Amino acid sequence: MSAPENARRQLIRRAIDSIADGSAGQAAHLEQERRRAVELQAELQAGPQLRPGLLSEAESVAESYLRQVGRLAPNESLVGNMSVRVHGTDGRPIQVSVPRWETMEWLQERIGGGGLIMNGRPVAKDKPLFDLWLRNQLGSLTVANGSQPRVQSTVRNAGG
Repeated sequence: MSAPENARRQLIRRAIDSIADGSAGQAAHLEQERRRAVELQAELQAGPQLRPGLLSEAESVAESYLRQVGRLAPNESLVGNMSVRVHGTDGRPIQVSVPRWETMEWLQERIGGGGLIMNGRPVAKDKPLFDLWLRNQLGSLTVANGSQPRVQSTVRNAGG
């Protein structure tokens, strides 16, 4: 399995897990979708050999759910990019578009190095961006009308 395909698989699996356990956001009218995510979660965890179409089905269920709870805009895809705002060492904000499956180290390299701080604490370089995004700590959320993603959290570049 190629690195991008493995990253896609991990991202979809984590999205389904977060829907199944409720950490991606909850809505009573989405209980049927959440139950489907639990079923898909069991299939995804069953082993390395997935039935044909399972990953695409899981991606579709995850995207639909995440759109309905305001985590994805109508034009965003789960495996696409998200907007992250980083305050540079000079205090100026830099907004970058980053793939959800990359790590904090990748983001750090993209903005020119330096340590990254989030919520007052250094962030581990190997931390996957999608884990922070799924836990509602990083990335874009949709605005009230669901049309435009907005930056949700800010990362600060501590320099050096």
